[in-house]
Amino acid sequence: MIILRRTRLSTARKTGYCVILTEEGKCAFKLRKTEKDTPKKILEAALHLVARDGYANVSMRDIAREAGVSISQISYYYNNKEGLVSALVKELKETVINEFCAGLERVTDAGGFADYLCAYAKESVSHNAELHRLRIELSNLAMNSGAFRAEIRAVDRELTEILASRLEACEPPLAIASPSPRRAADFIIAVIFGVAAQYLVRGGEEKTLEALDVLRETLRRRVE
Repeated sequence: MIILRRTRLSTARKTGYCVILTEEGKCAFKLRKTEKDTPKKILEAALHLVARDGYANVSMRDIAREAGVSISQISYYYNNKEGLVSALVKELKETVINEFCAGLERVTDAGGFADYLCAYAKESVSHNAELHRLRIELSNLAMNSGAFRAEIRAVDRELTEILASRLEACEPPLAIASPSPRRAADFIIAVIFGVAAQYLVRGGEEKTLEALDVLRETLRRRVE
């Protein structure tokens, strides 16, 4: 059995993110910050507002108010709203990839890989909902912006390459990785992100996550 910790201190120090418990016992996705860490404070405010209200409905003034800073401070660190979103994309990539790879270090065989991948996906979707809302919003934004499209595609490409390399290295070989580990990686990512979208639309209905159990069983099938 693979047990995932909700807070990985080493990863939080590296990426600037951690998972904290609110008074209601729910998990919230947060940036680690100090009082002097204004850039991260601004990013945290932008993450929360963009994920909740959508990029088009959030102004620089809204972000400044949420972060407790002036608009000029946002302009100093990020130039403009587009620069701030680019920083959010970068943080999104580092968080997702570092969190995913940190757990992979403990996986030693093909079955363990399938179990870890689906356990990680369930944990991420159910406890980092704000992160997935942000990913969906940025993906929607990328459909209408060439600049943002390139940045989002870079995140997708790196995640696909990491997953494909792990599929290719699995012993014993997994049937899903033949003949193309990269195509299989695209399929897995599409399933996980699709389940995340359904989970959010259904208001956090836990039953939605059962689709990831089907993915796990599919992954565990070996080459005959």
